[in-house]
Amino acid sequence: MHLSTMIDWRHALLGVVLTLACSLAGQSLAALPGFSLIGHLVLALLLGMVIQVCRPVTLETAAAQSCQNCPT
Repeated sequence: MHLSTMIDWRHALLGVVLTLACSLAGQSLAALPGFSLIGHLVLALLLGMVIQVCRPVTLETAAAQSCQNCPT
């Protein structure tokens, strides 16, 4: 079985876009005076944790991680 049939690319792309958005937002927030002490990587991690609490996003990415098209 090919890899392209095993991965739901739409859901995987959503995860990549959210990761990129958290990274860029963390880097932007790190430029602010109060947040510069924390660092952009920690800010990106915290933003990702906040987004994970949102149920619709969590359900979409969970669907991408479960291999529904995998052979049994």
